[in-house]
Parts: sequence; structure tokens; C-alpha cells
Amino acid sequence: ADEAAASRAAAKLTRDALRKVEAAVEAHDRAQETVTSPTRQQLQWLMIMSGIPYIAFGFLDNFIMICAGDLIDSTICAVFVASTMFAAGLGNAISDVAGVFSGGAVEAYLTQHGIRPPAP
Repeated sequence: ADEAAASRAAAKLTRDALRKVEAAVEAHDRAQETVTSPTRQQLQWLMIMSGIPYIAFGFLDNFIMICAGDLIDSTICAVFVASTMFAAGLGNAISDVAGVFSGGAVEAYLTQHGIRPPAP
């Protein structure tokens, strides 16, 4: 059914348009033939370059969570007699909010220092 529809559509094309379509199909086929598999070294580099932003963001996220939790525990929890778990939860919430706003900053910093995510 698809071949019959393609034949009917091709019959309606002018010779010039048909040549352009055939040239485009041939160029596409040649491009498909030239695709090669990535080397092991390329895959390792992709893994490293893709992972560095996650490691940097994870470090920043945990650093903020620990500092905020400790500060809350030593101030707010001491005054209002709240538990350490309250401080940890609030520190985590603050860290999550900071993470939402700092994700772009981490990527910008890494890009400035030559660490760019691989192209898709």
C-alpha cells in the first residue's frame, strides 16, 4: 500500500523535482554508510564529561544541606526546642531550593573552565 502511494506521488512530480528527490535519497544513503561507531576512548570521555556536572552539583547540594542543617540546629532548634531531624529536613529543603537556582551556575562555571557537556 505504501509503495503504491509512493508510486502515485512520484508520477505527479516533474522530472526536475523527481531528480532532486532521488539526489536527496542518495545523499541520505551515503551519509548513513559513513556513520562509524565511537571508540572506547570516545565513550570514556563522554562518560567523564557527562558525569562531572552531576558530581559538582551533588557536592554543592550536600554542602549546602549540611551547613544549613547545622546552622538551623544550633539556632532555631535551640530556641524553639525542635529536633535535629527538623533541622535536617529544613536544611534539605533549603538545599533543594538552592539546587534549583544553582544548576545553571554550576554548568556555566564548568563551561568557563573548559568542561562542556558532549553534543547530543
